[in-house]
Amino acid sequence: SRTGQILSDATGFERISPTRKNGGAHIVTARRGRFGSGQLQEMFLHYDRPKIRVRAVFAQHDTSAKDLIVITTGSWTTIEHIMGLREEDYYKRIGAYYYNKGLDVVAFDHGSNGHIEALMNLAAIIEGGQILGVWARSICDLIDHYGLREKYERVVLYGLSRGGRV
Repeated sequence: SRTGQILSDATGFERISPTRKNGGAHIVTARRGRFGSGQLQEMFLHYDRPKIRVRAVFAQHDTSAKDLIVITTGSWTTIEHIMGLREEDYYKRIGAYYYNKGLDVVAFDHGSNGHIEALMNLAAIIEGGQILGVWARSICDLIDHYGLREKYERVVLYGLSRGGRV
């Protein structure tokens, strides 16, 4: 669509490398461990252009969940807050809440600090994109890499505050 092309051009979505047709981000698993009735996997999505990495966690039940919620961080919060691994903040441990309701959860550490995000955006702009393009691409790349659209009956994207922009 015309609107989709305008957004892609504005954010540099298709100029991020590796490109989607070349498999998207290089995804590296950093750690795995038990989480509730399943596993928590921490991973980093590496991009060559702009030179940046995005952190995410994937909480999966040992039994198959039917639904997945993808959560993007807002201002001054982290994956640890979202997943209930740190003190409660305005996100109210939403990832842990939905995990305990039976959903699998993917949570991203997108720019929760406006100052750091501004510096990251400057680096992305110099290389022909925008940080919001990287955030959106990281979600698409992780979903595609693990075949999550096909695995779940429903995939829901949730973002509050800064996370709602993605």
